[in-house]
Amino acid sequence: MTLFIVSTLEGWPDIMLESVDSTEQNKGPSYENATNFIYFYIVFIFIGSFFLLNFFIGVLFLEYAKAQREETKGYTPAHMNWIALMHMITDAKVAHDKKHMPEIMWRYKIWKIIESKTFEVTIMIFIVLNMFQMAADFEGSPPAMDMFLRVTNYIFTVVFLVEAILKLLVYRKNYFQTAWNKFDFFVVCASLFDLGLEFVDTENMKDLPIGNVAKVLRVLRVSRVLRLAQSSKDLQALIQTITMSFGALVNVLMLLMLILFMFAVLGVFFFN
Repeated sequence: MTLFIVSTLEGWPDIMLESVDSTEQNKGPSYENATNFIYFYIVFIFIGSFFLLNFFIGVLFLEYAKAQREETKGYTPAHMNWIALMHMITDAKVAHDKKHMPEIMWRYKIWKIIESKTFEVTIMIFIVLNMFQMAADFEGSPPAMDMFLRVTNYIFTVVFLVEAILKLLVYRKNYFQTAWNKFDFFVVCASLFDLGLEFVDTENMKDLPIGNVAKVLRVLRVSRVLRLAQSSKDLQALIQTITMSFGALVNVLMLLMLILFMFAVLGVFFFN
């Protein structure tokens, strides 16, 4: 566990200095008693942190390049254009919003609003603002800041709730046919449950893990940022690349665990 923390480069000098001052078992520390630990940590950081971090990034680029080569292998640019056209024809599907366009006038008017570019940009702006609002929270914040964050959280929750209600009114049960709508609905429900917990008397429910549930639900609100990928083809391609590289990344992770184990054994052996 110590080496894993060091590999993250988070506070590793403090851990190294504590190791340098360590002495025998059941004895107090002594200033610079074991300076050999410095070389051990420096070597481990070069191998276990810098090298493996570049290894992870390299695997992503290799898998992406490999997929591109396999896709274009043995084909001329003219062939690739023809294949792309055929894929476009065979995979062409009516968009969800066009397929389920309502015929009733009042639902059609709401449909025009929620499918407009202005409405989409507005929701994206609220998502970005919500990201900044969650990032503004910090320990020891003044009461005025806490009140501001609480009120803005109510506002953002209401905005996303209204969006979900409008889409449910237009599409009804067809609303749940797309994965993004299911994801949005889940996040909205989690946000509502989180707000409900603020009005629960936790003193009478000490035996229930209310605090842990609230923390999990607050973390789920961060997942709203994933909706930005819905409107960006570049982000979707990057997510697809990471998914394709998952198998290779597992192998790199196993290599990282092996290196952590080897250095842990060496540390115990040399500096016991």
